[in-house]
Amino acid sequence: MCSNGECNKQSGFCSSCVTGYTGYSCNQTCSTGCLNDTCDQFTGHCTHTCKTGFHGDKCDYFCPPNCQLCTSVNYCSKCEDGFHGNKCEYACPSNCQVCTSMSSCSQCKEGFNGSTCEHNCPDGCSRGKCNSSIYCQYGCQHGYWDRNCDRKCKDNCTACDQITGACLRCFSARYYGGGCDTPCNNNCVNMSCHINGTCTRGCNGNFYGPSCETPCSEHCARFENAFACSSDTGRCMFGCAEGFTGSICMQGETNSTNTMRDVFITVFHVLCEMYKLSFFLSYLWYRSV
Repeated sequence: MCSNGECNKQSGFCSSCVTGYTGYSCNQTCSTGCLNDTCDQFTGHCTHTCKTGFHGDKCDYFCPPNCQLCTSVNYCSKCEDGFHGNKCEYACPSNCQVCTSMSSCSQCKEGFNGSTCEHNCPDGCSRGKCNSSIYCQYGCQHGYWDRNCDRKCKDNCTACDQITGACLRCFSARYYGGGCDTPCNNNCVNMSCHINGTCTRGCNGNFYGPSCETPCSEHCARFENAFACSSDTGRCMFGCAEGFTGSICMQGETNSTNTMRDVFITVFHVLCEMYKLSFFLSYLWYRSV
């Protein structure tokens, strides 16, 4: 099987072989143990390395049973999962996937942990996986918390912080707080709020603020049954009642008017007194002359 069908016209030897063949005339096959079925044309040695379970220059010798990589029939450098030993002749403990001895597992089967994989992972571990320290590898399932995911969230929580246990979501939208045990403000629409107590859908009636805790100004103008102020800012929707001004109608217009009037009266009285004094001084001067 000469590559491209070319050979030396005098000797009849191939200049190169197609993949999988070896020999001067490319009439022999590479060992079935050669990776990618490639080998040297003249020696038959595998070009790369051996497939799993084979060894030797030509990868024509089988490794011992349960052995993936070996350098001889007496030494395995890598065993199949679940086995150990120089020839991979020993089985690992029952729940151990990779081990170096009967007393030391480096990887457990899913759902187990411990030096010999003798313990079940806590029920709260996500994907049922934990490491040798019993810590869950992928965090906790919903409803559990702590390093080992062995503590349940409070009954009112659908999810809680995996370190502190504080609720992150509540079963009922009408409660909030770390224990989901504080009722939302009655002024929230549908009495519904976020975990921090801020209303989710705005305010009922004439209240405003994140938790609808502040009543609209009593000086906001009213229009039929409409809300008097914005539930976000408290700004009066229809202006102010007579005598008041400002976005939330807390400034009295009369205050500035009275102040100007008082100033005018004071100035007027001062001028009158100055006039009287001037007239009196003029009279004295006239008498003296």
